[in-house]
Amino acid sequence: MEKSILEKNLEQIARYDAALAKSIASIKEYTHNLELRETTCGDLNLVVDGHPLHDEVDAVYEAEQIVAKTKYRDEKDTIHIIFGLGMGHLLQAFCKNSKGKIILYEPDIEILRAALEFVDLSSELSKSTVMLIDKEEKFEIAMGRLFFLKGEMTLSFLTSYVQLYPSVVSELKKKLVMLGSIYTNAYKELQRQSANWTVSVLNNLFRIYKNEELEALLDKFKDKPAVIVSAGPSLTENVEYIKQYRDNVVVFCVGTALKTLLKNGVRPDFVAMIESRYCLTQILDVDLSGINFIFYPSIFKGVYECDLDRVFNYYPDNMITTEWLENLSGIKADKYKSRGTVSICALESAYLLGCNPIILTGQDLAYRNGQCYASNSAYNIKYREVSTGKFELFVDDYDKYFGAAKLKDKDESMKKIQETLEENSKNLCFVVGQNGDKLLTSPAYAMFVEHFENIALEIAPYAKLFNTKSGGAQINGFENIKMQDFLEEYAAEKIDVEKIIDLSLRDYVSPKEFAKFKTTANTLLVSFEKCLNLFDKGEGEFKKLKNSYQRAKILTGEIRDRIGKISDIYSDIIREYVAKDRIFFSLLIREYYMMNEFLKEPNDYTDKEKMDELLDILQDFFSSGRQWLGLGIDFLKKQKELFDESSSSACK
Repeated sequence: MEKSILEKNLEQIARYDAALAKSIASIKEYTHNLELRETTCGDLNLVVDGHPLHDEVDAVYEAEQIVAKTKYRDEKDTIHIIFGLGMGHLLQAFCKNSKGKIILYEPDIEILRAALEFVDLSSELSKSTVMLIDKEEKFEIAMGRLFFLKGEMTLSFLTSYVQLYPSVVSELKKKLVMLGSIYTNAYKELQRQSANWTVSVLNNLFRIYKNEELEALLDKFKDKPAVIVSAGPSLTENVEYIKQYRDNVVVFCVGTALKTLLKNGVRPDFVAMIESRYCLTQILDVDLSGINFIFYPSIFKGVYECDLDRVFNYYPDNMITTEWLENLSGIKADKYKSRGTVSICALESAYLLGCNPIILTGQDLAYRNGQCYASNSAYNIKYREVSTGKFELFVDDYDKYFGAAKLKDKDESMKKIQETLEENSKNLCFVVGQNGDKLLTSPAYAMFVEHFENIALEIAPYAKLFNTKSGGAQINGFENIKMQDFLEEYAAEKIDVEKIIDLSLRDYVSPKEFAKFKTTANTLLVSFEKCLNLFDKGEGEFKKLKNSYQRAKILTGEIRDRIGKISDIYSDIIREYVAKDRIFFSLLIREYYMMNEFLKEPNDYTDKEKMDELLDILQDFFSSGRQWLGLGIDFLKKQKELFDESSSSACK
């Protein structure tokens, strides 16, 4: 029996959002007055409560004109946001006339049902570059599915939708400016930092094996109240209450809040840290005894030089290396959620341990009274108004900022921080506060509000979620309550945290195998050395190419041959290493995309500019790749030594 149009459409949607497909299918009656009509040109139109969604003369032409006026339609990396499905004409026009990715946002599920019942859009919806969403909060998921935003972001909509949803369109425009900034920066950050994260994982390999697994504590703190402590300005107002009820709650804190807690006489049970650099100052010059740490695998290696009692592994589900670590450790990472902020790592950890209820404090996600962080926190970034409505971020004491960190080049670090603060100052925005007021914040913090709200949707059925009532950003899904009231109601009994941990670890059998970790370190070292040989060979050929071109000044047969040899070496690197192993992909992602972007378009090397560009890219590719591979080799040699020493010790 042939499938209906609706069935075909829903089948494609169900591939990535089964719940939405089910919701659409379940609609039996409409609350809207819906009427199907034809335009003068015979196109299908839908009239909603008397409002036609498309031009009544020629709906297809209307859609094509919208696409024609859209920027960046010929660029594959652009994400086009379409607000409003209507009868699908605009989606079809974009799929036909644009090379970019498409997120289709239709907020009215009845319109979705009507369109999908009568218009076969299964071909468009089957494309990996197209995703249909029905709620604003799903933008984040859609962005993740379509990878990071490398290019631009556009917003298109039918005139009818402006009339039907004027406030939504206005807010959507503002939201997409913020989203574009965040996701563009996220992609750039991925390219900049992926190699650093990867070598950090390699350098921590022995410690990852030696660390405890957070899995050992799953549900071991069932129905124990937890406080998630972040370093926002409001922490200062609530730390005394936490101190008063310290023994009756499980205290999780982020690294930046640790010193504030300790200086106020509160020793947390767990400290979550995720940074691959610039985090050592969070734990230097303080007594760390009795504290359990929760680390990302890519944590800055220097933290392990501190006197740590116990460390638990947290495998973030969104890191490129996570799949590799899953195979190595035997630990499934799908339960370890990550959204770019350490406070979510702390929250998710508390939830995994079974804590209930859970309250956030210091999670202002906004700037208040000139402060970006709580007093005595690891960082002392502040803000000030430099002119009406214009603000800037600054550090007034760099010695305090860096703490006792032994930086090799303090001046260079200060310069980078200043540049970052200047850039961040340009993009400051506002969020709605708990009191309904507008609060200054960063685009990242504004996005974190959404992250917390989305996580609340997942956690709320299983645990009560609260946020300290202190004037910070409003986070929907978390009930606002005074810290004192929360503690008085839920923190009535003492909790022996260490006893629970000790008993849990005693009974837990880790799936990690020493032999597997040791073999992996040895095998990777050999692969890295072989890959480096290819880079050395490629760099040698590049130098010959550069010298030949500098002599000839034009494209010759010899130069074409040398470009061909380099191309073959590049293909070998991609085929044998980058395409086969997530470690190499993660390590060389910037170099890979840089070369790939250049090579995917046909280039005429008789053009001097193109030839000069090729030489610059090749130089960067080989020199940068060699640098990261060399660093990886150094780190893997150290790991091999550590595993060998551990083997010898075990045999004695």
